[in-house]
Amino acid sequence: MLNILERFTNWLKLKFQIHKNEKRPPYFNEREVWWSNFGQNIGDEENGKGDNFMRPVIIIRKFNKNICLVIPTSSVLKDNQFYYQIEYKNQRYSALLSHIRTIDTKRLKNKITRLDSTDFENLKRNLLQIVFKQKN
Repeated sequence: MLNILERFTNWLKLKFQIHKNEKRPPYFNEREVWWSNFGQNIGDEENGKGDNFMRPVIIIRKFNKNICLVIPTSSVLKDNQFYYQIEYKNQRYSALLSHIRTIDTKRLKNKITRLDSTDFENLKRNLLQIVFKQKN
């Protein structure tokens, strides 16, 4: 396994290539799950996996064709307020609510699926609860 300095160096090279690339997905919508170049991040921030630093993300809000708000997902299931369990492609995943972030759509690579509308609304409700410390 690469040490952390090598991972940061490799991510920086890929990040520069992503930045130079003018190609964006021709379409994307809220509720969709996409593979995204998520990167090598700092400390406990969620990282991408593999050589392309990829991670599935749920598009929470489309601001315009260039920017969207996403929540990364993980196959690690945890039962607490910061992880909301969802299902797609007949498998359970955790939406990592505390890792919500805005990304440029150049990071979006391939659409995986679209979440059920009820599941998506519940996910947003749980997100609001942790962000604004609302009670049920």
